[in-house]
Amino acid sequence: MNKQLFILTFFILVFTTSSGCSSQKSIQNVDKKNKTEEKINATNEYTKEMKSSEKKKSTETEKEVVMTSSAMAIEFDSLETIKKTSTLGVEGLVVAEEPYVHTQEGGPSTPYTKLVLEVTKVLSGDTSLVGQTIIILESGGEITKEELGFKEKFPGMTEEELQEEVIVQSDGLENTRVGEEIIGFLTNDMGDMLTEFPFYSFMGEYQSRFKKNEETDRFERELPEKGFEEGQKYRRSVASEEEIRNNAINDELNQLVETTK
Repeated sequence: MNKQLFILTFFILVFTTSSGCSSQKSIQNVDKKNKTEEKINATNEYTKEMKSSEKKKSTETEKEVVMTSSAMAIEFDSLETIKKTSTLGVEGLVVAEEPYVHTQEGGPSTPYTKLVLEVTKVLSGDTSLVGQTIIILESGGEITKEELGFKEKFPGMTEEELQEEVIVQSDGLENTRVGEEIIGFLTNDMGDMLTEFPFYSFMGEYQSRFKKNEETDRFERELPEKGFEEGQKYRRSVASEEEIRNNAINDELNQLVETTK
């Protein structure tokens, strides 16, 4: 009887221990499965975002690019010149962007990119704008060929062709994008250009726009490559002088950023 009781007790202990281990393993397996599923979901979301971003870039690159030449009335040979001719100088993060087409009666429409800038620092002008958002209309952006005046210039174009969108760029430079940190010296004087919202624009377009270089952690002004007709030697000379002047302006700007609270 005692032997049978001992065997039964031993069997119960083994069964209980086995069940406990099995339950623990099941819990661990469930946890492991959940973590694996979380990683898979995160990876899938990341992949979707990447594909969406790549699709957007692909769509944009498929659009025809139309380059316009910007005639600058002011020669910005120094940062001081840029500051003096502007209403406001700000550092900020672009939190939104969208195409904006300004229409005018009796003439072709003008493409802009409507930027929403969250101001993080004011370098010159109204310091109460820190922490606020402002709208900047940047020259260039998406527009249909019909809006750009192609119907009058090219009477043979079909309606389908006229509705095709093109990307207009000032001297071949890309417009500002969401997520970019920039410094802009701006004006709110746009003459008789009326809109349903208040806005600023860059003085001299890209000449007063500085984008943050993530590699150097500095703000830099991007200038186009000019194709002078006078020959290679003259082109190199002008490009070299312009690069030296531009580097000096970049240095002055970054010193201003460091000393401005």
